[in-house]
Amino acid sequence: MAATPHTVVLVEDDDGLRSALVRILELAGFRVESFSTAEEALAAGAAARAECIVCDVYLPRETGFGLCRKLSQGGARPPVIFITAHDLPAVRAEAEALGAANCLIKPFPGRALVEAVRAALASA
Repeated sequence: MAATPHTVVLVEDDDGLRSALVRILELAGFRVESFSTAEEALAAGAAARAECIVCDVYLPRETGFGLCRKLSQGGARPPVIFITAHDLPAVRAEAEALGAANCLIKPFPGRALVEAVRAALASA
């Protein structure tokens, strides 16, 4: 019997990128739930099912950092991988302060995301 695939929650507001990342993660064997906003992910209760969260830093309304803070208020949260087009020291420092498993700078190769998710799951 095959193992149940790990569930990854993806929060990315760019439709094209979100679609591409879903395909990459699914081809790597993950089950993916995707959302365009932090509010949608929270309303769906996706974090409760997530074994790893991949989240854009700059989302409309609630940022990825804000989403991470809200999830941390509820107790233990799954590992978070931030993705961003803004390679700024302040962004990396905030991601680190929030305990991010990784912070990938766009554009990144699909294999980098898959490797980051696998590493986050292995260390969880």
